[in-house]
Amino acid sequence: HHLDNDGESAARLYALLDDCRRRADAGQAGPGGAAAWARRHDATLHALARHHLRRKEYVAALQLLNWARKHRGPAPGLLAAVGYVLLQMGDVRHAEAVFREVEAAAAGRPPGAPAHALCGRSRGLLKFAALDFDGAIAECAQAAPGDGTASNNRTLAHLYACDLAGGVGTLEAALQGQPREH
Repeated sequence: HHLDNDGESAARLYALLDDCRRRADAGQAGPGGAAAWARRHDATLHALARHHLRRKEYVAALQLLNWARKHRGPAPGLLAAVGYVLLQMGDVRHAEAVFREVEAAAAGRPPGAPAHALCGRSRGLLKFAALDFDGAIAECAQAAPGDGTASNNRTLAHLYACDLAGGVGTLEAALQGQPREH
């Protein structure tokens, strides 16, 4: 999104996405070959999804993420992104189902893997969506030590629970414990 015109930015990203997909499908030679073009494609796809999310174009973002989900498999981060978009759309039931897929995909990962933090964050967001702020606080606290996103979510849950001191304390602890992360 480096242009002043969002429409032109999106059009250029879509053109780049098509070019990367075509080169990956054709087995384009060169540095890294088709695998490198597939990675470029996926990076562009995620940039486009973020572009649509910024503009609150949730359906467009979800379509892109679901394409990646269908063609690249159930990576925990990708699944979590789909769940986050569904929550932003207000579809808690389907988000919960996708977050169960995140849990299943993370189950085979070693303890402490980033996928496990995603699980804690996802459970926290579901609690938050259900207005169970104390439950959200507890889930985010268990996400992973030093997880900045979980700390931020936990802080917001404290604030929504009318616990300003708890929110400030959580944020201060996160900043003191991992200053470079925040």
